[in-house]
Amino acid sequence: MEVAAEESSSTLAVTISFCPYRCPGCAHRYLTEAASLAQKEDFTRHCLAKWEDKIRPITAPVQRTAYRDKVCLNVQEVNKLWQWGMAARKEFYPLSDCPLQTPAVNHLLQQTMAVLNDAKIAQDEFPLKFILINGPQMVWVIKSKPQQAMSDKVLPILRAQQDKLSSARTSLWWHWNECCGRRVTTKKTWQKIWGADFAWANGLRFGPMCFRQVHPTIYAAALQKAANYFAFTSSPSSLCLVDLFCGIGTSLSFWVKYGLAEENILGVELNGEAIKFAAENFPHVTFLRGTPEQRIPQIIPWVEQREVYLFVNPPRLGLTTELRDFIGLNLRPQKIVYLSCSPGTLKRDLLDLTSLGLVVEEIFPFDFFPQTKHVENLVLLNRPAH
Repeated sequence: MEVAAEESSSTLAVTISFCPYRCPGCAHRYLTEAASLAQKEDFTRHCLAKWEDKIRPITAPVQRTAYRDKVCLNVQEVNKLWQWGMAARKEFYPLSDCPLQTPAVNHLLQQTMAVLNDAKIAQDEFPLKFILINGPQMVWVIKSKPQQAMSDKVLPILRAQQDKLSSARTSLWWHWNECCGRRVTTKKTWQKIWGADFAWANGLRFGPMCFRQVHPTIYAAALQKAANYFAFTSSPSSLCLVDLFCGIGTSLSFWVKYGLAEENILGVELNGEAIKFAAENFPHVTFLRGTPEQRIPQIIPWVEQREVYLFVNPPRLGLTTELRDFIGLNLRPQKIVYLSCSPGTLKRDLLDLTSLGLVVEEIFPFDFFPQTKHVENLVLLNRPAH
């Protein structure tokens, strides 16, 4: 891998020689760090102009390449030559390496392609369409119903090459999904080929399909700011915290670390695998599986006659109207920390929440995805005492 650093206004722009020019993965790879961060901060200020005086300078990580150990990649085969890469607008961009991925991920992908190429398997014989990597866990998504004949042909080849593919404690899974495309995975037809059922990161268990932020150090910085704002050690004993979209509980580890007892935390998560591991990671936390809207009837009695803090980290679509109304009219938290990956939906949600009596205190942009166009925002809100 050749990486050239170009000096520009005391900052560095990284140009990677093997990246296809049109690869959609890193829209900012030809910008200096300063230019990339300025563009992201400007976008935040444009979308959230109503709260311009609350927006603070963007926070960026030191490590801007080789940070991703969680990826979803396309796979294709031409004349029994397998390649991995990115796809956009029905075009495939083959990659031999990726500067955003960790060296371990790049090495594992190279070894995987070598095994398939040595076996001289065609994609019509073995319709592998996607490879998912989540830490030391790798999933092959096969666009087919489970077929014993296909397994009988490919599995002996894999087991003969297991040493190549099981370095760094890698576990390998197959996921049969004949409808994979825009939606890569489904709940059923998973098959573990070898390895452990889970992996560890920062003392927490997680499975191959559990959501994790791809840049753990900058995510930790955001959670640290959230924990400081909540200030659990100076809060009343009746305090409880509701954590919506809690995943495997990475955010919960900060609430516990900074003084909140597990018994005073309620986590809500839709993904069954994630909430299974969250319950193992935090055995004294109360967990509810489902969407927050589905679990409103259980949340209301749990928080009754207690002071409520709220942490929300929704997907890109943000909060639904029903959930915004519930937060503002029924849950009525004293403090909210909202971590958003979409300034557009964040604007809509903040307009509604502030119309229901909540006040935006500060907005902190974060560069969770260096070299890309994406920006996250951590918003601190409170409900003024009357």
